Amino acid sequence: MPWLGLVVLVAGIGIMAVLQSPGALALGLLLSLVGACWAVLALAQARIRTRARDEVLTAAQIAALRPRFDPRAAAAPPQPTGAHRPDGG
Repeated sequence: MPWLGLVVLVAGIGIMAVLQSPGALALGLLLSLVGACWAVLALAQARIRTRARDEVLTAAQIAALRPRFDPRAAAAPPQPTGAHRPDGG
């Protein structure tokens, strides 16, 4: 979709270059600004999407990450999913 933003940008510049009335210049400037912002944000979104991690972690990934954030979990064996703890929690 960044290409569509670039098309709007070029159309705005074309309107400003061809038409000389103040209203046409304002419209061309507005289209140019919208097209430029659209293209930049679309390129940023595409870059972020390609480098982003999956949003869902598997049980194995969670078990592997748990000792990193909870030192008590490193000493205790991992509990199966859905099991009740003896302390009532």
